[in-house]
Amino acid sequence: ASKAIDRFMIVYRTNSTLPVNFTNIKAAQKLTAIQVEWNVATETNTRSYEVEKSTNSQQFVKAATIAATGNTTYNWLDVTPSNGMNYYRVKGISNNGEVKYSAVVRVNMSNGKGAINIYPNPITGNSINLQMTNQERGSYTLRLTNTAGQVVFSGVINHNGGSATQTVQLKTVLPQGVYQLEVTGENGIKEIIKIINNN
Repeated sequence: ASKAIDRFMIVYRTNSTLPVNFTNIKAAQKLTAIQVEWNVATETNTRSYEVEKSTNSQQFVKAATIAATGNTTYNWLDVTPSNGMNYYRVKGISNNGEVKYSAVVRVNMSNGKGAINIYPNPITGNSINLQMTNQERGSYTLRLTNTAGQVVFSGVINHNGGSATQTVQLKTVLPQGVYQLEVTGENGIKEIIKIINNN
């Protein structure tokens, strides 16, 4: 058997690249609708994008198909969001059928009290999804510290009011551990959120 001519074979495969590189995705309330917007760094051999939605973050269904046009920013308006939590993700599809998913973002369309949360938490990678629920329009200052009290990230985001999810890109991947995110609005109201990093 060790001398059989078909014991070994050489397989040639074409070198393929991921169809798209997502750099950001966010969703925001627009009156009674929700606008989903995503940014890409590259569109190598990308055919289209599919926006998928869910009400439980587990079962997603296709809501729209957007053709890839070589732009870096795309958006889609959900004119029939569900009352309560709405989850969204975008699937990039290449010409040869390969797919890549964006992160999941969510918007709460309930009329409950305002809140600021992180989703998901624990976080992975170098991004934080900041969920703003029924918050005032304006700029919000972010300050992320480690357990030693050292500031590892600071920045400012602009919120259009209502409910929205915005991805905050960190400069580097944080070491594993527990962090504290301080979010301060223009009205002086401060929210402190404990973040667990499992990287």
